[in-house]
Order: sequence, then C-alpha cells, then structure tokens
Amino acid sequence: MKKPGIVLLTMAAAALGLAAFAACKDDETPPMEHTHAYSSWVVVDEPTCTEEGLRERTYSCGEKETEQIVALNHTPGEAVRENEKAPTCTEKGSYEEVVYCTVCEEEVSRKTITVDALDHTPGEAVRENEVAATCTTAGSYEEVVYCTVCEEEEHTCSRCQETETQTIDALDHAWSAYSFDETNHWRECTRAGCSAKEEAKHSFTRNTCETCGYAFYSEGLLYEVNNDTDTVTITGEGTCSDTTIYIPAVIDEKPVTEIGNYAFLRCTSLKEAVIPQSVTSIGSSAFNYCTSLKEIVIPEGVISISNSALNYCTSLKEVVIPQSVTSIGDSAFDGCDELTTVYYRGSKEQWDSIIGSNKDALTGVQIICDYKGE
Repeated sequence: MKKPGIVLLTMAAAALGLAAFAACKDDETPPMEHTHAYSSWVVVDEPTCTEEGLRERTYSCGEKETEQIVALNHTPGEAVRENEKAPTCTEKGSYEEVVYCTVCEEEVSRKTITVDALDHTPGEAVRENEVAATCTTAGSYEEVVYCTVCEEEEHTCSRCQETETQTIDALDHAWSAYSFDETNHWRECTRAGCSAKEEAKHSFTRNTCETCGYAFYSEGLLYEVNNDTDTVTITGEGTCSDTTIYIPAVIDEKPVTEIGNYAFLRCTSLKEAVIPQSVTSIGSSAFNYCTSLKEIVIPEGVISISNSALNYCTSLKEVVIPQSVTSIGDSAFDGCDELTTVYYRGSKEQWDSIIGSNKDALTGVQIICDYKGE
C-alpha cells in the first residue's frame, strides 16, 4: 500500500522541477533593444567663410548628437584696382588688382599689374638759340622738339644735326581733396591733361578712416546744443540700441564736448563706447549701471570724469585714462567688480593727486601709470 504514495511524491517533485526550469528561462529573456528617435538638426553656430559651424539634434531619450558644418569658403567678387600709379613717358606705372569676398569683405587675392611707359609724344619742332649769319660767319639755331605730355625736350643743331636731350623733372600729381562714401574714398589729379585717379577702401581705426578721415557714428543719439558755448552735449541713446556706440565729434557743425549726466544710464545692452577726441568731460552717472560695458577708452582731452560715471559697470575689465584728466569724482568706479586693470597715461604722482575717494573702490585693481599703448 506504500507504492502509490511514492508515485505521488515523485510526480510532485517533477512538477517542481518543471516550474524551476520555467522560472530560469524567464530570467534569461534578453532586454528590449534601445532605439533612438531623432529630432531635426538645429544650427548652433552658423558657418562662416573661414570657420566651421556646428549643428545638433536631440534623441527621444534626451541625449544629443553634434556635427560640424563645413566652412562656406570665400565668394570672390569682381576685381578692383587699388594703389594705382599712372605711367609716365619714361617710367612704368602699376596698380594692384584686388579681389574681396562678397560675404565677409575679407581680401581673397592681390596681385600687382605693371603698365608700360607711354613713350614721348613729339610735338612740332621749334627754333631756339638762333645766331644770325654774318658776312663771314655762318649762323645757327637749335631745332627743338618737345613732348606734348611731359615737356621733355630734344635739341637738334641745324649745322651738324647733333642732338642733345635735356630731361625736365616730372611734376608730382596735384591731388584733390578726398571724396568718399560709406565704403571707399578717392581723389583725382587736378593738373590739366592728367586723368590720374586713386581709389581704395576705407582703412578704419575704430570708426575713423586713417587715410581720408571719414568717420561714422551711431544714429539716433540724443543731444543738446549749448548756445552759450556753441557746443553739443550728448544726452542719451534715443532710438540707438547698438551694442557699440560711436559718438560723433561734430553735430550740426558744432563740436561735441560733453557726455551729459545720466546719458547712458542703465543701457544694459551697451558693450563698447567710442568717444571722440573733442569730448572734454564725462558727466555724473553717464554710464551708470551699463552692466554689459566691457571696453571704454577715454580719449586725450577729457579733463573731468564726474561722480558715479562708471558706477556698477559690472562687466568692465579694463579702462584707459588720459593724462589730461585732472579730476575723478566720487564713486566713479564703485561696483566695478570685474575691473582688473586701469591704464593711466600720466605719472604715479599725478594719479595719486586725482584718484581721491576712489582709492578704496580700486583696492586690488592693477594701476599701470605712464601707459604708452593704444
């Protein structure tokens, strides 16, 4: 009677074994494959003519993929002539053939082209230095041919036909004053019969062309005319919201001599201010809380910097102060937490005499006196 019990026990054990085997197979089931779903590419940095750009896309799981965008390369424009030297009767001329990129205006190529000398253009022969014949002595004269362009002359003796050439120095061009537009400047020779012309692109140092003096400035600046002194004070930025402000030296044919009180107060987008040499004073709080201002060069000729002029310019790292400054008002540099260096064009003794109460605000700032740089 014990055998049926043994059979039941064996069947139970077999069932347990099958269950264990099934559980083991479940544990070994491979994980689901991870696939990415991409978003569209988004350009992070646009490529330029010479530098690569960057784009990225985002996977559905949050990961990102970046990819370089090939630089565009320059797009050459039509060749233009620069630095022309007109040929003369005896000397070669030349000019530079220059190609600029039509996108970034960077110079792509430049080559010098030589122009052959013109050679002389003989005029009609004339008689000079005539000696009249006498009864016993023959007379003579010089037959002279002048070049109609450069006036070089050739003498021919009427008796022996020997010639003598005398060179008259060429005249320099009599250049007109420069004319200009927003891109180029040019001038022409004013001598009769000369068609020489020079034309070139502006070569700017900050906002002024080194060659012709053309200067550009920000439109929309607010200003007041000081009738008693016939000068102009800048009072605000008006409609101008540029990150760089160019202040003109002259408005309505009157010199700009002052940046007024609170002129650019809280202009938080302003990163650079270019001040002309005509300015002699910077008013109270003129650049107060210009929190993006990183660069300002105060030109030679400025005499006074008033109270809180650069107060809380929290991005300002360097400032250049001319030797002409004789006074700096209270709190001029308060809150300029990023200021590391002040370049002063005068001596240490002069600096100590004008710094006044600003000494504490400039603790830890490097003061470089007798500064000769730009």
